[in-house]
Amino acid sequence: MPVGITLAMSALLVGFERFVEWRFGTVGAIGLTTLLVGLKAQNVTCMTVGGLALAVLLLQSAEPGRPAAGQ
Repeated sequence: MPVGITLAMSALLVGFERFVEWRFGTVGAIGLTTLLVGLKAQNVTCMTVGGLALAVLLLQSAEPGRPAAGQ
């Protein structure tokens, strides 16, 4: 892969991770990192743990009557 594309993709990934951390806190960043590591290593356990952590955070912030995370 050319260097420019690699740098651009890395910058996008770091930006997305910062957004998740801002929106869902440290647990969201850890969940996203675990999910991505599991995808890269093709490890089902890591993918499941990361996906469940993100799903719990998403469901928690969508509860009626409660403000969304980060607000």
